[in-house]
Amino acid sequence: YGVAVLGGNRARFLEVFMGRPREYEERKQTGRAETFIGDTAAAIESLTRSQGFDRIVLCAPAELEAAMVDRLRPVVQNNLILDQTLKSNTPAEQIARRVQTAESEARQVRESVLAHRLVDESGAGSRAVLGLSRTLWAFENAPIRSLFVRDGFAKMGRSCTACGRLSLLDGKCVSCGRPTVAVFNVVDELAQRALDRNAEL
Repeated sequence: YGVAVLGGNRARFLEVFMGRPREYEERKQTGRAETFIGDTAAAIESLTRSQGFDRIVLCAPAELEAAMVDRLRPVVQNNLILDQTLKSNTPAEQIARRVQTAESEARQVRESVLAHRLVDESGAGSRAVLGLSRTLWAFENAPIRSLFVRDGFAKMGRSCTACGRLSLLDGKCVSCGRPTVAVFNVVDELAQRALDRNAEL
């Protein structure tokens, strides 16, 4: 996360990564407000490119916020999080805590929306499935985009010694007929394989 905090004729720039803040050189307003806004927007754009920020948190008074947003390119605007609770004199550690809290809240909302969509779309003929056996079958027979796993859920399973297919059934592999071996936690194994295929977990 990149963070830009404006106020009191100054602009502070921070990076928050893994909960730790790193502060960059701040800018002070020495001339016209319009020039300061333009210079600050340019600094945000430059840091976003050089540091590869996924999101940019913009903390500015209401009278500056709209002008700042208008100066940013659409690709940066689409990754903006607006927050008027942080002030220019807020300590860096407090800013990092606020970013972490906002990130957690946003993730919970997104997960809730996606989980409800999954349940709604899991009817007959849908590309969404519920339950471990159906999920294992879908994983082995089609590319998957997202995998949802309940926290703490674990289950013994099987893996084929030849093709590696995961299943819950004891005995021979349903794909190639070769023997299977026990997998202590087939849910963890499935999750790792999904990540290896660039699916969202």
